[in-house]
Amino acid sequence: MYGQPQQAQTYGQPQHTQPQQPYGQQAPAYGQPTYGQPSYGQSGYGQPGYGQPQSPPPYPPAPPAKGGNGFAVASLIFGIIGGIPLAIGFGIAGLVRSAKVGRGKAMSVIGIVLSLLWLIPVIYLATHVAKAVDPGCIAAKATVSTYGDAKLNADSNNPAAMKNDLQTIVSQLNDAAAKSNSTEASTAIKKLATDFDELLTDLNKAQQPSSDLQNRINTDAKAVDSACGTLGS
Repeated sequence: MYGQPQQAQTYGQPQHTQPQQPYGQQAPAYGQPTYGQPSYGQSGYGQPGYGQPQSPPPYPPAPPAKGGNGFAVASLIFGIIGGIPLAIGFGIAGLVRSAKVGRGKAMSVIGIVLSLLWLIPVIYLATHVAKAVDPGCIAAKATVSTYGDAKLNADSNNPAAMKNDLQTIVSQLNDAAAKSNSTEASTAIKKLATDFDELLTDLNKAQQPSSDLQNRINTDAKAVDSACGTLGS
């Protein structure tokens, strides 16, 4: 106003003025970002902040290392040397293990197959051994061994000795058949004893034995060998 001194303006210093705001709008407070405007150094709507480097994506985890299959190796080894129970047991475990580690299936199968192949001779031998230890078979084989072809041929020119041999053979074979625990062996031994008894009867009657008697004796002797588990019969 007139009569009041105006404040002097310092030369070289700008006057601080505030921008005029539109009518009805209020200026933002100090330190707060303007609504709708991005703030430097802050992220907005899922985007990285300005001036901040983006980190590289993490590498995928390395697949776990596959283990070995010792069961399969053990099955193969025991299958080769004839360890039947161990080969089969380790083979089954190896097959289960192979489904997890992806190896050893072929060795497990080979080990099991080899063990099954070993079963053939083992079963054959076990069967023959079981038959051979039959008490009737042991007694019958002892009789046939003592009174074989050599003994009978030697006594063929002596009717009394021949009759004694045949009587002993028939008696001992019938006793052996009674001792046997195997029906098959007992039947075969009795049949052989019947053949020798027929030969003894013909000799006592001084008549020619039947033409097929010798073949029947040979056939029935082989039947005793088979029933008693003689190898190669």
